[in-house]
Amino acid sequence: GPLSDRYPYAGPGGLADTAKIVYGDFVERFYSLEKTAKVTKDQELRIGDRQAWLVQYELDFTKVSEERGYKWKKENGAVVIMDRGQGERPALVFVSVPDNLGTDVVDQVVSSLRPA
Repeated sequence: GPLSDRYPYAGPGGLADTAKIVYGDFVERFYSLEKTAKVTKDQELRIGDRQAWLVQYELDFTKVSEERGYKWKKENGAVVIMDRGQGERPALVFVSVPDNLGTDVVDQVVSSLRPA
């Protein structure tokens, strides 16, 4: 969907900055459990003829998961910001999958993206 106005966007040249801001905000707001976070990809993308930026990451909840008996220990996710042209807010895709459900789904989702 369209990126919320709460996040800055300065056009295609700001895709990387915006993606990193969204990633940082989502990790802090949506993942309150104790964790370590590691960015695994931070790169430009092309989605059809559109410019985009990918921040892919791994969150490690091993300590909490073992203490609480959770079935998962890590979670892989991605934030993708895609420029939609002048005067339009960029598109945002967010996907996150725990390791007990098959984290290769993240790569499948990212590689399947097409502009609307």
